[in-house]
Amino acid sequence: MSGKLLKRNHTLDILRAFAALAVVLFHLNEPIAHIDNWYRNIVKLGWLGVPVFFVISGYCIMMSAFKTKKFNYFISKRFFRIFPPYWVSLLLIILIAILQKIVTGFNSISSIPKNLIEIGANLALLTKPFSNIETINWVYWSLTYEWFFYLLIGIVMLSLPIRFWITALSIITLISIYIDNSDYNILFFFHHWPTFSLGLAAYTFHFDNTNKRLFYFFTLVILSMYGIVNHFVLVNQVEYGIASLLTFIILLISPYLQVSKNILTSLGDYSYGVYLLHVPIGIYIMGRLKTKDIQENIFLNILYDLIIYLICCSAAKLFYQFIELPSMKLGNKPLIISSDNQTSSIDTKNH
Repeated sequence: MSGKLLKRNHTLDILRAFAALAVVLFHLNEPIAHIDNWYRNIVKLGWLGVPVFFVISGYCIMMSAFKTKKFNYFISKRFFRIFPPYWVSLLLIILIAILQKIVTGFNSISSIPKNLIEIGANLALLTKPFSNIETINWVYWSLTYEWFFYLLIGIVMLSLPIRFWITALSIITLISIYIDNSDYNILFFFHHWPTFSLGLAAYTFHFDNTNKRLFYFFTLVILSMYGIVNHFVLVNQVEYGIASLLTFIILLISPYLQVSKNILTSLGDYSYGVYLLHVPIGIYIMGRLKTKDIQENIFLNILYDLIIYLICCSAAKLFYQFIELPSMKLGNKPLIISSDNQTSSIDTKNH
C-alpha cells in the first residue's frame, strides 16, 4: 500500500487541545460534590476527551506505521514518545507525595507503589486495567491502553507484509467486538480497540491509493462502529459513540481544511504534557484551594478552572520543550537510515 503524505495537519492539534481541556475540566470538578448547574453538567462530560484521543491516535499511529514500515523503528518512536515523559510525571508525583508528608504529615496519594512488583508495574504501564495494581495518576489507565494498541500494531508489522496490514487489523477489529471485557483480562485493550480502529479507517480513506481502498474503509468503519455500539452505546454510554463518530468525521474532512498554526494548535502540541500534569498540579498540589465558596459560584468555578488549566499549559510547554522533544529525538535516531540506505524523514509532531 502506498499513499501521499500530507503536511502537518493542524486540525488534529486543535482536536487534541480541546480533548485535553475537556479532560482537565472533568478532573478538576470530579473529586468534589456535584452541583446541578449548567457548567458542572457540561464538564461532567469531559471524560469524552478520552475516545477523542483514541480515534486520533488510531489515525496518527497508522500514518506512523506506514511511513516507518519497520517494527523496530516504529516501536522505538512509540516507546520514546510515551515512556520518558510518563516516567518524569511519575517522579513528580512521588516528589509531591514526599513534600505532602513532610509539610502536613499526611500523604493524600494513597496508591504510591509499596513493593517491587507495584514499582515495576507502574514503570512498565502494567497497572489497571492490565492488572489490579492501582495507578497513582487517574489518567494513566488510558496510556496502558495506548501502549497495548501500539504493541498490537507492531506485531502486525512484524508478522505480515505491508499489503496485509489493513486486512489483519480488520480481522482484529472483528474479534474485538466479541471479546469479554472482564477486569484484568490480558485482552482488556479490546474494549476500546473499535474506537482506535475508527481512526485506522480514516487513515485508510486518505492514504491508501489501491483499488481496494473503499472496501477496506467501509469494512473498518462498519466493524468499528458496531464494536463501539456493542461496548458502549448499548450500556448507556451513547455520548461515547457520538464523540467517537464526530471525531472520525472531523478527521475525514481535516485534510481539506485550511488551518494555519495558531494558539490552539500550539496547545495541541502540549496536550500530552497537560494530560500527564493536570492531576498532579490541579488536584494533588492545588486541589485544596478550590473552596466550597468557589465550587458553589459558577463564575468563580469557571475562573478557577481556567486559571488552573493555564497553569497546567504553562508547565506542559516547558515539559514539551525539555522532556518530550529530547525524548522524541532519541526515538527518531534509528530512522535516519532506511532499509534501502536512503534518508528517511519523519514528522514527529503529527504522531
